[in-house]
Amino acid sequence: HEDVAELKINEGCCSFHQVANIHYNNGFIFDVTDRDPYITWNKCNINADIFKYIHIKMSVTADSQMGQIFFTTKDSQNFCIENSINIEIDNSGNMKSYYIDMSQNENWHGMIPLLRFDPLHYTREFNWDSSVKRTCCIETVEIMREIP
Repeated sequence: HEDVAELKINEGCCSFHQVANIHYNNGFIFDVTDRDPYITWNKCNINADIFKYIHIKMSVTADSQMGQIFFTTKDSQNFCIENSINIEIDNSGNMKSYYIDMSQNENWHGMIPLLRFDPLHYTREFNWDSSVKRTCCIETVEIMREIP
């Protein structure tokens, strides 16, 4: 078994929500256009009993300090709060690595068909100002057996 597997970000294997100006330049760069931005990997099939961690290397310039990862399971095929983990993020624009222990969520086991990453999380009550520029650059997304 491999110890690390990269999740590619591209139009073929991902779908995108509320992002614009998508391009690649030493990372996958996009602007956030509304309060619920995300990337979904459509055919992950991650063995969660082997791969416990997700590594995301990214920079964010925004007015949120929270991201979120959602996943589906054989028994729960829709993205829901019970199948998610919140991530505290640095929103200063500096590139940073985040190692998320997905096994913190008791539902992370068996095969994981779909994965969704919200690089920014906003509450419904958040007063969205469309004049504020919010940008993300995702350099790497990997699933890992253990943290290096």
